[in-house]
Amino acid sequence: MRLLEDQAEEVHSDQAREQLADLAEQKTIPQLRKEVDAAAVDTGAAVTSERRIRDVQAQLDDIEQAIEVPGLQRELWDLLSSCEDVMEQTGGGPSDRRELQNMRERASSLGDDATPADLRRLVKRAGEFHVELLRRTDQWEYVVFRALVEMRDDMFSRAQADAAILEGRRAVAAGNRRALAGVNERLRRLLPPGAAEEAERMTGGIN
Repeated sequence: MRLLEDQAEEVHSDQAREQLADLAEQKTIPQLRKEVDAAAVDTGAAVTSERRIRDVQAQLDDIEQAIEVPGLQRELWDLLSSCEDVMEQTGGGPSDRRELQNMRERASSLGDDATPADLRRLVKRAGEFHVELLRRTDQWEYVVFRALVEMRDDMFSRAQADAAILEGRRAVAAGNRRALAGVNERLRRLLPPGAAEEAERMTGGIN
């Protein structure tokens, strides 16, 4: 309960805070513990206890959802704003603007009824669109390099990784995108399969 309370405070979820306060006021968890103890020696109490456990679990699931939704909403709107920023820099075409508008309308239409699953799908769609826009800019190789540097600890040879990262930083300082692209490919080859897939997810593919 304490962990949920801390998480609710962190994301400023009034709904979760109210639901947690209700559970505390009703002494739901202490009462449930008593019912579980009684169930060990009383068949009738066992049936009641099982039903109560399901009810409390459903309440906790609702609270967890109320905590998760605000964070996903912020992530989504931040991504959409980032997409708009990139489009302002690159002059996105009509189809790009339609796609962004469609996602904004979808995000708005979800409103207070948004579920984590709905939001995760839209976050994924917005993230992929953001990557697609970035790939058209002259900043793409720099974005990829930063993502790969963060994965340095996962690479097969840290010595080779450090050497490539140093070379990459020199390329960044010199504004040499072609050299940086070569560094990115070397770093990618140092990743194990699972981490390589994560790199693909983070950057939408490096090739």
